[in-house]
Amino acid sequence: MFSTEMAETSLSDETTETTFSSEMLEHVKKQLCTMADIRLLLSLQNFCPRHRLLCFNPFCLAFTLLKVVGVSRSWKARRQSVFIYKSTHNE
Repeated sequence: MFSTEMAETSLSDETTETTFSSEMLEHVKKQLCTMADIRLLLSLQNFCPRHRLLCFNPFCLAFTLLKVVGVSRSWKARRQSVFIYKSTHNE
């Protein structure tokens, strides 16, 4: 469904980071908003980095950010942020 050509990879500090295009992220957000069976969503991507108290982003109407957890990937690598979202469909 998604081609690897849409992702750009870059090496930095012995880690591989993958950045997806904004079109791909918007497509994923739209798909997630239509999935009513999701209760919790764990993501390595912050889907609304400019979130405010009154945010009208469709993703923010479907999910609320519970917390951000730092996860170790290896001994030397920096911690990876994992964003935990809760669905508003199941309230």
